[in-house]
Amino acid sequence: MNKQQLYPSLKNLQSKGVVSVTLEHPAQFSAIPFEKVLDLYLKTKMEEVRRIQQSKDQILNDWQSIVIGMSDDSSEKFMVFEGKTRIFSRLQKMVQESKNELLAITSVTGLTQADDFGIFDLAQNHPFKSSIQFKCLVEAKDKNAEVIKKLIEETSGQVSIEARNPFLPLKNFPTLVIRDNEEILLFIKPLSEKTKVEKNDVCLWTDCKTIIGAFTTIFEELWRNSVDIDKQSPIFSRDYLVEKKDTIAQKLVEQKYDEKLTQAEHEVVILTSSQGLIELPRKQDIFKKLYDQGVLIKILAPVERENLGIAQLLSKFCAVRHVPANYVGVTIIDGQHLFQSQNYSLNEKKGAPLLFYSNSNDYVRKMLNTLEDTWNKAQEPSNVTLESITGPYGYNIFPFPKEIELSGEKRTSVQFKVLDIKPPGSITEQDILSKIITGKKHRITRSNSVNVMYASAGSAVIHPPEYFNLPRTLIHVNHIEKRSSLGEADALEVHLWMDTPKGASFVPMGGLGDNSKGVLHRKSMFAGTPFEKNYQLVKKDKLQVRVYGNTLFAGWTVPIRLDPWEHVLPPGCIIFEGQGNVKSSSVTVLNASGVKIDREQNWFDAFVTFMHPSSKYSGPGTDGLFARDLIVTMTPPQKTEGLPAKKPLS
Repeated sequence: MNKQQLYPSLKNLQSKGVVSVTLEHPAQFSAIPFEKVLDLYLKTKMEEVRRIQQSKDQILNDWQSIVIGMSDDSSEKFMVFEGKTRIFSRLQKMVQESKNELLAITSVTGLTQADDFGIFDLAQNHPFKSSIQFKCLVEAKDKNAEVIKKLIEETSGQVSIEARNPFLPLKNFPTLVIRDNEEILLFIKPLSEKTKVEKNDVCLWTDCKTIIGAFTTIFEELWRNSVDIDKQSPIFSRDYLVEKKDTIAQKLVEQKYDEKLTQAEHEVVILTSSQGLIELPRKQDIFKKLYDQGVLIKILAPVERENLGIAQLLSKFCAVRHVPANYVGVTIIDGQHLFQSQNYSLNEKKGAPLLFYSNSNDYVRKMLNTLEDTWNKAQEPSNVTLESITGPYGYNIFPFPKEIELSGEKRTSVQFKVLDIKPPGSITEQDILSKIITGKKHRITRSNSVNVMYASAGSAVIHPPEYFNLPRTLIHVNHIEKRSSLGEADALEVHLWMDTPKGASFVPMGGLGDNSKGVLHRKSMFAGTPFEKNYQLVKKDKLQVRVYGNTLFAGWTVPIRLDPWEHVLPPGCIIFEGQGNVKSSSVTVLNASGVKIDREQNWFDAFVTFMHPSSKYSGPGTDGLFARDLIVTMTPPQKTEGLPAKKPLS
């Protein structure tokens, strides 16, 4: 260090009592032994506490003398809690303030961590503990069920605590806690068996009744389709459980599977993974015969770009619907025979072996009810995918970059001219990351200044069921970084499929943004459409967009106007879960006004979960895109000295 840095630092340490100094010249500085520093620190803090305690009455009197009046801000909002200490402090407050019920979805590790932080002790000492219900959904396997039972036994004598194991895995669901339908604490990262609160975790809190109601409804559905952990059930006492290494027993179960499948008389229900769907055509000869015999075959699986063709092939003789990613395979034949595979890994390139068979009436019936409930809420894969709307290579800037055909309607004009495309494989992930790391802020000083946006983004086409009271919807979400030309922002756009004088098309309808410059910019982009009137500037606690790994979460606490049509998008949230391998691409286009737009991104196909007040919508990986690393550069037509500006494209 140079002297200008060194001596101020040493004097600062000396003033804190961490360093001693001699009076000689040149002076000698020495570090105080750590034990003495620690004692000094403790004494200092204890002295501060003593002073505050002595002055407490005077401080309160001074405060009361200057209070003008509490502001009554009763509007619904978001808050962000960062770090393990703050998150558990908020959780402790929720337990203390609970009056009726506390609902939680967590992992076994999360439960033990909560116990370490005294959450169960707070419940035991709660003044209304006899009237409060504590309900917890946790995915418990044989090896850790005893841990949960022990935690419950230690507290259940004084507190009403119930823990249940859902029939279907929770790994596609976030950790959450809901108190009395009044507040929710929501984690962005996906739930896993070892999920726990880390020191750098970020947690969202909201009192938005619509969002709380949506998650409460889902919790209640999962709760109904679950079994008490403290009771013996087929979850823990299998009818016929095969050891993973017992290949002979596995072959016997697989033979029994083919035998019962061939003998099916009424219905076959199959829940499988995305990889499992790819392997199902091996059974298509059996499926065809069953179809000819009038047997209904239902297949539930995560539908992605890689297996969309398989889903369309099987749809000729099976009914196929999309469900979120799962890690268990289940087949139920005629409501009597159940086959199950476990530990489906996302990295497996072949199907997990069949490990369990049951004909227990009670267990098979409960599982069938769960799958039927899932089936009724699942979506059929649509031929109208996100790529068919926005073009290949993950491009999703509006208006559309190419002619498209949707529902028999064809756009009559091309509003973009594609100048250059670098498809996946011609540009690397590191190329884009390097540009983001070294990128500088481009300030907008005049009308022809370059506008650069660094962001993460999600796009999804949603085919909502009738009870949503919405037409086909396109949603764009942006989490924009501070270095962007217009500054840091969260933004959400909504486009609806509508009849227009030029035919059916997606119409920009409205949205939310928390940056005034960004709101004006988007309104100008969609001038002359309903979007210009409906796009709202909101405070940051009304709109939150967060990114964790390959997951993007967006939540809003205010309704989104979509008039002049009689539609309103109520408060809610949408989750994008990136799937498969990252793809890197870039595209350069020229729009109708002569603005050149360069879009470079590392992106994933994404499953989309849209939380509606009364239910939830889960879209296949063909309908969503998550651009984890995104650079958008907009270059207006440049005026050259003595030459006219570039003529816009007609």
